[in-house]
Amino acid sequence: MSQKPKNSSRAYQNITPKVIFQLAAPHSWAPASIMPVLFASILALGQGQFTVLLFYALLFAAILMQSSVNSFNDYYDFIRGTDTIENSPPNDDAILVFNSYNPRRVRLISICFLLAALALGVYVICTTNMMPLIIGIIGTAIVIAYSAGPQPLSYMPLGEFTSGVAMGILLPIAVYSAMTGEINWQTVYFFSPLMMGISMIMLTNNTCDIERDHGAGRKTLPILLGRSKACLLHRMLLSIWILFVAVTLIVFFRGGLFILPLGLFAGRRSILDLITAKLSPMQRGYHMIGIFKANLWINGTYSLCVLISILRSLIA
Repeated sequence: MSQKPKNSSRAYQNITPKVIFQLAAPHSWAPASIMPVLFASILALGQGQFTVLLFYALLFAAILMQSSVNSFNDYYDFIRGTDTIENSPPNDDAILVFNSYNPRRVRLISICFLLAALALGVYVICTTNMMPLIIGIIGTAIVIAYSAGPQPLSYMPLGEFTSGVAMGILLPIAVYSAMTGEINWQTVYFFSPLMMGISMIMLTNNTCDIERDHGAGRKTLPILLGRSKACLLHRMLLSIWILFVAVTLIVFFRGGLFILPLGLFAGRRSILDLITAKLSPMQRGYHMIGIFKANLWINGTYSLCVLISILRSLIA
């Protein structure tokens, strides 16, 4: 007999600051919001355009935007019945499933995260240029379209691409253009590993969740491919991601290239685990931790290599 979620009761628990922090899902901040801001700021530093106050405004705006996405996902997955007690392990992010919190208040928290991000965005455009505003409008539309609406993007085979472009390309474009007042195709090219890493997070999650998402009526890319082909795509993209980083450093940032082998060696366990991963639902938590760590090792090392190369060129 299936259990009903505790939330079916009218007696709701109080939402404490700790719960709000959990809804924000801080474990996702590093690869999807902090690293894109850091990397774009490193490139801006290479142009002599780094500003500390602006950096913090952009960083917190990105974190708040990411928190809004995370809490909106929790809300809509609960409301639509995607997350249930039967298909969500106790240590999952499905906070509404295992606790009696008012879903409307969770939605309100999501909106507050988004409004706070937009408020910081207003400060940024008042002190810089209009490009962050344009990116912010597009980003807000993506946040809403990803979780809400009659046919959310998360229910289609677009989740990996959409999240990768939004957080890995558009976000660093907004940061770089705010600091330097310009953007060019070469800079966008440098952001590509960030897009790949974030897309890999979504591909890992969606492949592990094939059964749960199929039951909820989703048509994600892994559902269309099947687990075996999705795992093959996962390994191919992981290899392309690492190769892309290596080639970019060799061609453009040789001054920091010596760090890359050290970073890949240090992160070898997470990377090798992903290469051999079958991405089963029972191992979802383990694989999600693995892909987050891989992002830190691969894109973190990439960022460090670029920083060292830029600093060496500035000192020379």
